Amino acid sequence: MKQLKYILPAAAALLINVSCEDDAKKPFDNFQQGAIPVFAQDDDDTGFIDLTDFNSSKISFDLATEGLANVSSVDVMITYNNSVTGESTEVKYATVTTLPTKVDIGFDALVNTFPKEKLTADSLDVGDSFTINGYVLTADGRYLNGGYSPSVVANKTVSLNYNVACASDIGGTYTYKTTTLALGDGGNTAACSTEKTGSGELADNGGGVYDVADASFGIYACAYGDTPAVGVTLNDVCGDIEFGAADQYGLAYYLTVISNDGTSLVIEWSNDYGDKARTTLTRNDGKTWPAELH
Repeated sequence: MKQLKYILPAAAALLINVSCEDDAKKPFDNFQQGAIPVFAQDDDDTGFIDLTDFNSSKISFDLATEGLANVSSVDVMITYNNSVTGESTEVKYATVTTLPTKVDIGFDALVNTFPKEKLTADSLDVGDSFTINGYVLTADGRYLNGGYSPSVVANKTVSLNYNVACASDIGGTYTYKTTTLALGDGGNTAACSTEKTGSGELADNGGGVYDVADASFGIYACAYGDTPAVGVTLNDVCGDIEFGAADQYGLAYYLTVISNDGTSLVIEWSNDYGDKARTTLTRNDGKTWPAELH
């Protein structure tokens, strides 16, 4: 009955709008049909600002435009996002008149672009970030500075983001041993009463973010006869590790580091459903766990 009620209005709407365009699929909004900036990071781009080694940090990208209009120039804009105050400051780094072109921004040039009362090397902190945009001046005098349709944002790199973080190297394969401490509703306590073992991988997404193969480390299988908990990330911010994102059921995960001797990393973790366990992760890729993990 519910289906019929929704189908009839939908059919009527289809008849009324049969000649209309799908605005969501248009490459540009009506008032900005013309051109967009398109960024492509180069191989020497570090992808983040390394808090422990500023001089190794580099922003490097190719800048081009796509669209119907002739382009006179593109202003390369940089926004500094202060994680402590919540304030964002935008400045113009350069005006580019030859396109496509390569843009390189070293750390000193990046910081010196901003007023000293807004940003210095000493004031940077973990969690801060920089966003790079391109504001396009067309030959007919229009200044296009954003407002792109969802399809453009989804399919074109119209901006770049650089987090202030630390170099991270905890990706790779591991084996695990899990001891169950508690289970959520319906969990099979008997099936999880013995230590569970298995293997997995932390897949490196860059910037200290890693996909976890199974955030339940075997608990979903023994407790619920379920598939692994996927979708969760392990985030490493200068040695401070925590889970991010959520699993396929929308559950968040939390962890505490119990011990770390380089070979074995012992964590106690839980999720929003009530599952809780202690897991020992042992790397089997020839590397050791960094001593600063906490």
